[in-house]
Amino acid sequence: SAPAEINLEALPDIEPALEEILSGAKERVVFENYLLRRSWGKSAALLLHAPSDGIHILGVLHPNLMSDAPFLKELRAAGAQIIERDLAPLGGSPKEGYLHSKFLAADGRRGYIGSANFSDAGMRENREMGLYFEDAAIAAALELTAGVDAGHVSDARAEEIESAVIFQGAAEGFAVRGIPVCDEGVASLCGMASKEVDIMMFAFSHQFGNYGAIATPLRAAVRRGVRVRLIHESRTVKDLAGVQPTLTDMKQWGVEVKLADISSLGSAPDGQYHAKAMRVDDEL
Repeated sequence: SAPAEINLEALPDIEPALEEILSGAKERVVFENYLLRRSWGKSAALLLHAPSDGIHILGVLHPNLMSDAPFLKELRAAGAQIIERDLAPLGGSPKEGYLHSKFLAADGRRGYIGSANFSDAGMRENREMGLYFEDAAIAAALELTAGVDAGHVSDARAEEIESAVIFQGAAEGFAVRGIPVCDEGVASLCGMASKEVDIMMFAFSHQFGNYGAIATPLRAAVRRGVRVRLIHESRTVKDLAGVQPTLTDMKQWGVEVKLADISSLGSAPDGQYHAKAMRVDDEL
């Protein structure tokens, strides 16, 4: 998804893809997101109507003041299970440990996972990236993650799920057993690179979490002669501590860094470069 000026016609948009997934659901829909707003659009209406069609809804959200509280109340009244889950007491830092995943799975077989929040900004104003999937193993991993985060199920079943696709980012104390962590995935992908690595990122700072787990394999790739390019949201360079010196360091390593300012395009003055994606040698 993106403002009109940089929307790529060759790529399907996230919003209609989510609408298609929700409209085709027959039994259950499971999702997690950082926030949820009625301004999500048609998808919000489909979610609200689903319980009346006998579709079980489980949604796990960060207790975010930016969520639409009246809409959450309406969803619960309609029969949806909407759980606002504060993960910090389970092991994350009170300042940094929170539910930030963004996915939706329907009927245990297909869904979406990506960077977009379920809001008008996520659907129409920001640059976001995501993947549509039809894969029972991916859906099972996401459903299990939501069940664990909701406090409904144990994570013991994760060992039964065979998937080398899904990675999780989680502070020690609430990672789901059996699902590899993002640090391992990033290091593995960087280790496979022989030509180039392209990264889309909202914020990268040495003051964030396990910084070295991402920085070290990137630096190693550059030393092997791999071309590493990074597109980064411009406003977080000013707004978030540590981002500017981190990007300066990356440039000194040999990483090509470009800043993106979507707000300057005109149609989306509040838009952000919110995508989180990595491409390795044009194939991974």
